[in-house]
Amino acid sequence: MPTIDIQALVELAWQITTIVALVINMLLMWAFRAYATRGRDRAVAHLGCFVFWVCLRAAGRSIWWDGFTGFGLGNPSNVIWHLMMIYAGYHGLMGFYLLIPAAERKKYNLLTAAFYPRNPLRRVHSDNEEGRD
Repeated sequence: MPTIDIQALVELAWQITTIVALVINMLLMWAFRAYATRGRDRAVAHLGCFVFWVCLRAAGRSIWWDGFTGFGLGNPSNVIWHLMMIYAGYHGLMGFYLLIPAAERKKYNLLTAAFYPRNPLRRVHSDNEEGRD
C-alpha cells in the first residue's frame, strides 16, 4: 500500500491556495481600481479605496513571501491565511457582483464582475448608478 507524504500534500495545498488567493486579490484590485485615488465624499468611495489598498497589500505580501522566498523555501502554514483570503475574496467579489445593476448583471458572473463596466470611463463618471450607493 502506498504511503501518503503529508509534507508534499501540505506543500501542494500551500502552492494552490497561494495562486488562488493571488488571483482573487488581483480581481478585487481591478474591480475597485477606480476608487484607489477617487474623491472621498461618499462612504462607498472610502470602502472601495479600502478594498483596493488591502488587496494590493495582500497581493504584494503573497508575491514576496510565497513567490520570491516561497515555493520550496517558504512557510506552508500560510495555507490558513490564504484560505481566509479566499473566503474574504469570495465575499468581496460577490459584493461587487451585486453592485452591478440587475439589468446588466446577467452578462457577468462572479469572476467577470470585476471587469464591469466594459467601458471604464462609465464607472468614473457615473456616481449615482442604480445599486452603487
